[in-house]
Amino acid sequence: MIDQAMLLVRNTLRQFIRLKLQIDQIEEKVVLTSVIDQNGQSTIPLNSLGITLYRIVEDRVVETEYQPSIAQSEYEKILPPVILSLEIVIAANFNDYTESLKYISAAMACFQSKNYFDHSNCPEMNKDMNPFGITLFTQNVSEHNHTWSLFGGRYMPSVMYRLRSIEIQEQMIEHIDSVVESIDIIINNRDGGDNDHLP
Repeated sequence: MIDQAMLLVRNTLRQFIRLKLQIDQIEEKVVLTSVIDQNGQSTIPLNSLGITLYRIVEDRVVETEYQPSIAQSEYEKILPPVILSLEIVIAANFNDYTESLKYISAAMACFQSKNYFDHSNCPEMNKDMNPFGITLFTQNVSEHNHTWSLFGGRYMPSVMYRLRSIEIQEQMIEHIDSVVESIDIIINNRDGGDNDHLP
C-alpha cells in the first residue's frame, strides 16, 4: 500500500499543477524519486519537482492483540493491521530559483485544497485501500539540517508532508477455534442410580 499511496500523491500533484500552471509535459515536471543515489548524487531531474519517501513511522492506534471475526461457524484470529504514517519530502530542483518557489507553492496549494484521499475523490484508488490524510509536517532547525545532511547537504526549496493512516493488512489467519454451539451437563446421582444427562 505504500507504493500506491505515493503514486496517488504524485498523480494528484501532477493533475493540479497541469491545471494551475498550464504545463503540458507534466510527467517530466513531477516525479517520484529518491533524493540522492548510492554515490550521493542528486537523482531529482533538473527542472522538476521530486517526491520522495523520507521516513516510515508506526501509528500505534491498535492496542488489541487480535482482530477477531466470525466466519463459517469457526472463530478466526487475524493479527490487527499495522497503521503507518509516511513522511515525504517534496523538493524543487530548478535552475531558476523563482521556478523552484513557484512549484513548491503549487504543491502546498494542492494539498491545502485536497488533504484527504478516499474512493469518492480518487476513483483510481485501489478498492482494497483505506482512505488516508495528508498534513503539513514541520521540522525544527536541527531536524531540518539533519535531513538535508542525509541528502548530501545540497539543499533545495522543499516542503514535508505526513501521510496518515496508511494500513498494512495481510488477511492471513493465524489460528482457528471451533465455536461452542452447545454444552452438555452431567449431574451425579448420589443414590447410586444412573447419572442424569442434560443437553
